[in-house]
Amino acid sequence: MPRLHTRPVTTYSRPKRATIDGARQLIESIRSRQPIEGLTHSYYRYPASFHPQFSHAVIEALSRPGDTVLDPFMGGGTTVVEALRLARRVIGVDINPLAVFIARVKSTPLSQSQLRAAYEMTRRLRRNPPRIHLRLHHQREDARFKNAPWWIRDCLLGIMEEFGPIKDDKVERFLRCGLLKAAKWALDCKRRMPNSRELVALFCANVVEMCDQMTEYRQALSSTGLATIRHAMRLRTLLQRSTIGIENDHRIPSAWLPVRLVVTSPPYPGVHVLYHRWQVRGRRETAAPFAIVGSPDGQGPSYYTFASRHREEPYFDALTAAYKSIAGLLAPDALVVQLVSFADPGRQLKKFLAAMARAGFEECTPADVGLKRSKRIWRLVPGRRWYSWCKDDPPTAKELVLFHRLTHPC
Repeated sequence: MPRLHTRPVTTYSRPKRATIDGARQLIESIRSRQPIEGLTHSYYRYPASFHPQFSHAVIEALSRPGDTVLDPFMGGGTTVVEALRLARRVIGVDINPLAVFIARVKSTPLSQSQLRAAYEMTRRLRRNPPRIHLRLHHQREDARFKNAPWWIRDCLLGIMEEFGPIKDDKVERFLRCGLLKAAKWALDCKRRMPNSRELVALFCANVVEMCDQMTEYRQALSSTGLATIRHAMRLRTLLQRSTIGIENDHRIPSAWLPVRLVVTSPPYPGVHVLYHRWQVRGRRETAAPFAIVGSPDGQGPSYYTFASRHREEPYFDALTAAYKSIAGLLAPDALVVQLVSFADPGRQLKKFLAAMARAGFEECTPADVGLKRSKRIWRLVPGRRWYSWCKDDPPTAKELVLFHRLTHPC
């Protein structure tokens, strides 16, 4: 299908290769086992997100200021934050409204007055915490809170009622993100359910910590040389939609095309990860995160992962369709960098590469992009919690860094 965008006339330069320093930093980022921290990255730990140090190193080494970076499976927005920090235009796409919400909050700078408004709200909540009564168990029904203990559900609803007087949408989203992080701590895979007082205290502590991290993020944006913070926000486009068909989405500014670099982590074949729900006391799922961010939840797990982990062929067909659409946005010299994990690497890696080939991509070696490596690079994933069978050395404890270019650039 022909593209509906009108591309500006572009003179293509030689593909960007990592410098010696950039290559060294990129290798160090791949090997890093440090916890995720810095800027706004710890606002919420989105499942299967990659390390910001890796995203930062890839963007800095393999793109130039002013280039457009695309993350077609952006998850929690790690690539978005780091691209803005490095003064790149960035397009983030995800089918999950929860992911788009988190990425928007993490990448939207707040003024000092907005941060003070958020802080004052937590002070009021500390003085007058929401009152939780057993009778409310039958008065507040929301299917999205199914399987959540009634006192936690009512505490979350009580806190959200305090957001009512806030008229600033950015501040409200900021507070909801702090509540999302606290609720995940309280509900997701917890053996002991906290009481409402602990939940309120953690929410308030989260907001205070997030305010400090937002100040750090604003300073990082200011140091890029951009005229204003508002100017930095003009470099960001976030879309909630499927990646399939993205080449015809008119919300992407034509002046931003073609894309020079793709940095992403697509859904992992055969690996069961819940991107949209939490697991309460074992295998009971709750859609509470959607209730907190104010979004409906009407989809099953396979909607967010291309296909069920028990059916591989639909996954690879969807992967091919997605990357055919991505190819329609790319410059002939564009580079695709992916971080992928497999339930069965020996069998699924071949299928993954074949799906990319059908979409019009060929694999590059690390040496092709300036790294002194001839073989593929694997990295260990520290502390990664997967919803899969436990093994002594599970395949999902490792991720593979893949580099691809267009096979026949136009």
